[in-house]
Order: sequence, then structure tokens, then C-alpha cells
Amino acid sequence: MKFINPYEVLELDTPDNSEVKKAKRRKLTEFDLSDDGSIEFKNLKIHKADFLKAADELDNEQTSQFYWSIKNNPELSNFLVSGDTWFFVNYQTQRIFSNPDFVEFVSPYFAFQYNKVIFQTFDEGNTSLLKKLVANPILVSPAQTDKAYQKLREFINNQIQDLNQTETDIENEETHYEEDSVEDVFSDLQEMINVNIYNILPTYFQSQRNDIAQKLRNISVEVFNNLNSSEIALQIIQFALKLNINNLTKRNLEKTIIKLQKFIKKEQNQKNMPLYF
Repeated sequence: MKFINPYEVLELDTPDNSEVKKAKRRKLTEFDLSDDGSIEFKNLKIHKADFLKAADELDNEQTSQFYWSIKNNPELSNFLVSGDTWFFVNYQTQRIFSNPDFVEFVSPYFAFQYNKVIFQTFDEGNTSLLKKLVANPILVSPAQTDKAYQKLREFINNQIQDLNQTETDIENEETHYEEDSVEDVFSDLQEMINVNIYNILPTYFQSQRNDIAQKLRNISVEVFNNLNSSEIALQIIQFALKLNINNLTKRNLEKTIIKLQKFIKKEQNQKNMPLYF
């Protein structure tokens, strides 16, 4: 989805209608003189039809004001055009951001870029930038929220499915993990789930965080039952508790920890029992 701000393409310093008309005629000439009926703007190829569609929107007074406001916020404009994250790094709130009509107007373009940026930042493990991305309300309407998080939501769902598969494989004894390599289960889970970056994510992802913690708990149970390691099972649940999870999930994990700790203590007591001949 391309964001085309006609005021920027027209290179105007004023929203005056007469100046808009003059600049539009000049720009159309530029289109007509090009080899393929397009021009380059901010590393984007803009076709004449797309430009005309955006320029016609200036006939609407409110839309014209919104385009002008964005033109005067270069950081926001660059984000909408190319996904440049300086808008978040150097975030400065503006009154217009609380205007629901403005949010509705900018929402499709903002959600399109945000969807790509937050996924890439999460995938790269860039905690400092991710904190910036989620620090302030995004300029996305409720109807567009799912689109703003789509790629990341799908990625996390895939990770949950992978955890579920790990649980099933251990339960059915169809896993490559063995009792003498059970430590690999924990190390692989640590590599898969970056707790620090998961905990930065907004409340939109809370249910998925809870699901991950529950899946880790289930894997812990299977490690105990089928790989005969109470110590590794305990470590996995303790790891799961590092996630920011709701109270219900937390209580469930804590109950499992208590059971494991009792078993481990019983095991240790049996080992320390004297032998009688």
C-alpha cells in the first residue's frame, strides 16, 4: 500500500488552492514527459493515475488538512511512505493524533508499515527499538488493529504450534530427545522463546504469552513423565514463569512447580538414606 501525499509530490510550501492548481499542471507535464508515465518520489515509483487520485482528495477540506499536517511532520510522513522508524525513536505527540477522523484517515497506511516494522524488530531481537515502537498509542483504528499486528501474530502462532508439536513428540516418544540429552530440550526452548522481547509486546499479545507459558508447562510435564528428568522439568517451568502472564496461568504453573519440588525433595531424601546390610 503506497502512501502518496499530494502536497509533498507537488513540492508546495502552501496549501493555497491556486498554488495547488499551478503545481498540479507542472507535475502532470512531468508525468507526460516521462518514458513510462511515472515519476520517482522518496524511492517510490508513482504512476500518474495514483497521483491524480491522491491530488483529487485535496478537494475535500478535511482530507486536505490531514495531508498538510502530515507534510509538516516529516518523521510521520517518512514512516507512512517507507517504514522509517525515526518517528518512534524521536516520538513527539501532536494534538491531531487524538483526532479520531485523522486516525481513521491515516490508519490503513500506518497499519501497513507498522505490521512490517514490528515483526522485523521482534524477529531481529531489537529490544531497544521494540520498546520505542510500543511506547505510545499507534495511529490505527480499532478496525485496522489486527492488520497492524498480523505478521507478528502469525509468527507467534507458529511458535505455539511448534511448542505443541514438541510436547506431542515427547509424549508419544517420537522425539530425537533422549534421557541422556534431556538438557537439550531446555536449551532449545530458551533459544526459541526470547522472554525479554516477548515481555515488551503490548497487551494485544497477552493471550499468546499465556499460551506459550502453558505450552512450556505441558512440555515440562512430558519431560518429567517420558524423559525422567525432574530437574529439567523444573527449569522449564521456572523459565515459563519469567514471561509476563496472567494470574490464572501463573497459579497453574506455580502449582506444578510445587509438585515437582516435592518430588525432587523426595528423590534427594531417598538418595541420602543409609544402606543397611
